Amino acid sequence: MRHGECKTVGSKLVAVTVSVDDDGTAQSCHISGDFFIESVSDAESHALLHDLERALISDDSLRSVLDAHPSCQIIGTDEIAIKTAYSRAVSSNLPPLALHLRLLLLSKRNVHLSDFAILNNHLFD
Repeated sequence: MRHGECKTVGSKLVAVTVSVDDDGTAQSCHISGDFFIESVSDAESHALLHDLERALISDDSLRSVLDAHPSCQIIGTDEIAIKTAYSRAVSSNLPPLALHLRLLLLSKRNVHLSDFAILNNHLFD
């Protein structure tokens, strides 16, 4: 089992736990967190989560899943944060340097000098 998280800026935390086979291929996943799903029924909320989980495993568009559930609305997170949490979970077995580089790329933020200090520490450990 691998675990990844992403906090949506100004909102909630989303987490994805991924089960992988011996080759590291994702077999199933579970989305959780402190976000909300507003819908007409619990069954529709569960169906949305199930379809999002299947889309992550099959690398399908999360936006198309959300569009296919017009009676549901996710509050406190979005498809980008869900995909980021999934990516972090899948790559969580990477060595610290590779994981840090991947997280920097996923965050799409400016790289600061402190990032280079962290990378430098990993390079010369």
